[in-house]
This record gives sequence, C-alpha cells and structure tokens, in this order.
Amino acid sequence: MFQRFYELSELLDVNRKKTWELLNEGMPENYDRGFAICFDQNGYTGIKTINGHKGISNEGVVYLSGSSNNSAPLSPCIRLSEKMDRKINFLFECTKDIEQDEDLPEDWKKWFMATDWNDKKLQKQIVSDIAEKVETERVGKEKLPSGKKRSGYAFPAYCKNGEIKPVYELEAAKRVMAEKAQDIWSQEGKRKGVCSVCGDMSEVFGNFARLKCYSLDKRGMIVGGHRKTLSHKNFPVCHECAFALSYTINYVQSKLTAAMAGQSYMILPFCSSADPDLKKLILKELEKQPNRFIISKNCDLIAGEEEEFVSYLQEENLRDQLAFSLIFFKENKKEWKIKAEVQQVLPGRMRILHDARRKIMEEEVLAAKVKDTSTPLAVTAYTFQLFSDAASTKISERNICHWFAAVFEGKTTDRKIFMRQIAYRLITVGHQEPKKLFYYSRNA
Repeated sequence: MFQRFYELSELLDVNRKKTWELLNEGMPENYDRGFAICFDQNGYTGIKTINGHKGISNEGVVYLSGSSNNSAPLSPCIRLSEKMDRKINFLFECTKDIEQDEDLPEDWKKWFMATDWNDKKLQKQIVSDIAEKVETERVGKEKLPSGKKRSGYAFPAYCKNGEIKPVYELEAAKRVMAEKAQDIWSQEGKRKGVCSVCGDMSEVFGNFARLKCYSLDKRGMIVGGHRKTLSHKNFPVCHECAFALSYTINYVQSKLTAAMAGQSYMILPFCSSADPDLKKLILKELEKQPNRFIISKNCDLIAGEEEEFVSYLQEENLRDQLAFSLIFFKENKKEWKIKAEVQQVLPGRMRILHDARRKIMEEEVLAAKVKDTSTPLAVTAYTFQLFSDAASTKISERNICHWFAAVFEGKTTDRKIFMRQIAYRLITVGHQEPKKLFYYSRNA
C-alpha cells in the first residue's frame, strides 16, 4: 500500500513543493474558527477570532501534530480540545523552540524574549480568554452543513498596527517543524540501507508513524522478537520518501477518503503503465482541474457515475491506463486497520459495473409499481449493506467488505455462503418486518 502512496505522490508532483508544504496537515473544513493569541512588544494583548479554516487571508494554516496526544505540536498551532491547559502549555513549549532560531526577524526577537513562555498565570489567562470566545462562536455545539460539529484552532501571533501575523508563517517556524519531524522519525535508530518504498540505497529509519497500518512496531509481531532500536530493519524508509508520503497521506485523507454503506475507504490513483507521457498528461490536467483527484465524503463508487474522478477514469486520452487501488479500513487515531484491499481497479471494471447497474434499472419486472408510478430498481452500495447483517457487527462488516472487494476486483465469492446470507436475511425480515419483505426480495 505504501508503494501505491509513493506512485500517487509522483502524480501529485511533490518534488515541486517545499519541505514544510509536504509536512503541513492544515485544518479540516469544520475547523472554521481560529483564535489568534495576540502579542505586541509589551506582551499579551488578547484573543482575536479568525473566520475560516484557512487562517489569515485564506493563506492556509501551517499545522503538524506531535508524535502523540501527549506531546507538543511540531508547529506553533493547536487544535482545540477539552484539555486546553495542557494544549496551551504544549503550544508555548513549541513556540519557545523557535525563539532560538538565528533567522528570527529582529522585531520578533524582542517580543519573543520579552514573553515568559513558562508563565503559568499567563497560560491560565489565555485558556480563560479562549473559552469565552469559544462559547460566543458556539464551537463544539453548532453543526455545520457537512454534518460535523464546528471546531477551532489557536495560534500565537504578533499584532502590529492592527495586522495579525501568525508565528507559524515564519520561515524559522517552518524550518524547526521539518527538523523536529526528522528527529522523531530517526529517534529509534537509523542506518545506511535500502528504502522499502522507493528501493534506493540511502539513510533509512524505522519510526515513520504518519500512518500506522502495520504491526511492525508491536512486540511479538516480528519473527525472532522485536526491539524499537532495530525498527529501521523492519520498515526502513528514507527521508525523501517520508516527506513525499506525509503529503500524499494527508492528501488522501482529506480528498480521496470516503464512506459507502457505512464502510470507510480510500482510493489511490496510479498509472497502470510506465508511460512517462501519460504521467505528464495527468500532471497538466491536475494543474488545470485539481478536482479531478477529489471524491465526495459519501461517494458511492457503484452508483456515483457523476463523480468527477469516476468520469475522469473513462476519458479516452487516458487510454484506460489510469487505475486505482481500493482500500477499506477502520481508523483509530493514527492507526488504520485494513479490512479489505483491492490492488487494482481498472476503468474497464468500472464500466462493467455501471453498465450492469443501468441494465438492472431498465428491467421492468424489477420496478416497483404504485398506481401509475413505476420506480426502477437502483443498485447502490446500500444494497449490499441490506444483506450483510449478521450475528455481530464485526461479521457484518467483514461480509460487506469481502463482497465489495469481490465486486470491484471482478472475482467470485463463495456462492453457498453468499446465498445462505441472503436467505437468512430474507427469513429474518419476513418474521420481524413482513411489510419490508417485498423491498428486500426485489434487491435480493
């Protein structure tokens, strides 16, 4: 899977981006309230509210979380939480590190040095002031059109002549962020070796934890035992790949991750041929139309022919050579449990699925007729969910992910088990909800 992330990074042309841009996680759209902790030459002056998740003047927020919830962020910016006392302490700890940078502008050095970043009284005052603003802005209470609750972020800023200048915009802050990230990756050992992602010989480390979907960091999961200091032998990654993967993982999480029938999934586009001209064509297309590689958060790949990415797959100039990997997963903080994976979904397979769906909709015998109205049967991802129900949630999720993988991969599933599950569901509905039996029978 990491190989697919690496291939996608080439299509996204990460080599043109600066190091801090590759690491920057930014803010999700529901984090649409920013709280600037303002300072001038004399010290703290109060909190100012910023509308939008893109920060000052929509230029974007530079944010990179720490290695865990119990560590300081790697950039001077935090996401709001219930434990704001600890968060502000971490924020000031991070900001203090930037004070040591030689390239800090002179006028910034003065107020940096004049501020006691360890002052607990100041921290408590800021926590109280932010809490007042949070209440006014209904952060954590109001639901947005996306269905998510409004949240926010906070950051220290230098305020001069009414202008707010976030600390995270400083080149010094961005450089410190990159240095800290590399220190974390390398802290459990590094050596000269072959990168498991790109295959090049270079300095590699084994603590790349931007996305954990493996068990190589768990004791007892490696034959012969496991020690953290030898993790670079289990999953060696070079610095260049770590930066590229960081950007690509964040891109996928924000733009190519969705859910259908209650199952989270991500798609990883890649070229199914090594044709360099095709890659250049895709790069130019993405420059003009970035939405080509974006799916909606509720994208149903079975029914979603109108999705721009799905329609882009079918374009003639790509010559059926843009495919994607499909990965179903369950997320827990930064750890992803892979539930099912389809290595390659080709455009031809998507056409077969959508053609079959259209033919089913055209079948009059399957249409539901009420008086003079006829409703065609539309197969969607939800159709599979209807029959995945089982004795436990785990078994139900396993069923539906297994069926989805078979559908998109073009492989058959065990017919006896499949038919038994459908029969079981129809009998259950017949006993418990007889009025719905007709609906279930049509979908069966």
